Amino acid sequence: MKDYTREERTRLERLGSWFAVPKSFFKILSGDEAIFLAFLADQANYHKAEEKRGGWFFCTLKQVEDVIHMKKHTQQRVMLKLQGKKNWITKSGKIRVSRHIDETNCFISVERRGVPPKRWFKINWPVIFHKMDMVDASVSIGSDLTQLNYVGENDPKKGPL
Repeated sequence: MKDYTREERTRLERLGSWFAVPKSFFKILSGDEAIFLAFLADQANYHKAEEKRGGWFFCTLKQVEDVIHMKKHTQQRVMLKLQGKKNWITKSGKIRVSRHIDETNCFISVERRGVPPKRWFKINWPVIFHKMDMVDASVSIGSDLTQLNYVGENDPKKGPL
């Protein structure tokens, strides 16, 4: 495999639009959820959502699919988890969603607005920062992470979904 020089790597970094995924996202979320949330944070920053619309911004299914190659079904599953909703798939393959929202795991809010309808998102930063602080405190103290409310596939008690 070819070794790339520093100049070639720098040129590559300038070519594409990059967004960062904080490592602590992977401690509290599954991989898909962490990447989706990082993408939404990048979109919120791009749309300057905090200054303009009280934190709300829109993002279409196609935009997500084009940038992070996440299909519709995966997007739906990830959005439900990030909204703090419990969901399951029936034997017929349909997604069923609980009406109960777990406020401690509600990382985003999603609404459909406009004609034609678009998906509008709002990131719940206080919940994210609280979870990240809990992870950072647990790691620095050396205690185990089992007291966290895990979301998605990272729950060590239940194992993968």
